[in-house]
Amino acid sequence: MPRYFLEFLNLQKDEPDSLLVTLKLFHKNLPNTTEKIAQLFEDNDLKLSYRKTLVTRIIAPEYLVQFGSPVRRSKKETNLIDFREFKNLDITFEKKLLGRTGLVCAAEKPGIPTMELCILFVPWGKYEELEGYVVIGECKEWCQLRDWLVNIDVAKQGESWEIPTGDGVWINRCGILEDPIKKAKKSNTRVDTETIVEVKRPAEGKVRAVDLLFKKRKRI
Repeated sequence: MPRYFLEFLNLQKDEPDSLLVTLKLFHKNLPNTTEKIAQLFEDNDLKLSYRKTLVTRIIAPEYLVQFGSPVRRSKKETNLIDFREFKNLDITFEKKLLGRTGLVCAAEKPGIPTMELCILFVPWGKYEELEGYVVIGECKEWCQLRDWLVNIDVAKQGESWEIPTGDGVWINRCGILEDPIKKAKKSNTRVDTETIVEVKRPAEGKVRAVDLLFKKRKRI
């Protein structure tokens, strides 16, 4: 199964910046669930996507980042998590998850056709409140993401919900990460396979945050 990318965009600054991270889904262990979730990073018939999704919770560097329900562009409903599949997971795989950091989890309840994903900065199994979450994959660049999110300004809501202030933080775009080796073969050029994460800065001149998010890029 291919890797996927998410580009986080911080709109709190006059000159917004972004960070791109990659996700690996545990397709071998959760084939039904990961196949459905993978569609949310691509163009799909469900008209449901994480593209242009607002980040709803940031507790960094000590906990997690959570991004909101995928943007729905149709009324078609579908349950994304196969709870029977998760319940029947091999006990060996569950033991391998314990203590691992950077895991990607899905928060979804039976009968609800949408959900939020979160990337954990803490070892799996440490917090009881995460029981019931479904581990679907891992984020390779969770350390860089954690450090990037530390500077995000948040407002506390309730006991543990910390919401980005101002224009917030968004998933600007997402999709399939092209294999750098295959890409190099097509173009007959060498490529640094270790360089996957990139931090993008706006071009010279100011760009309005909203325009940057929706790709209008209107100069002001």
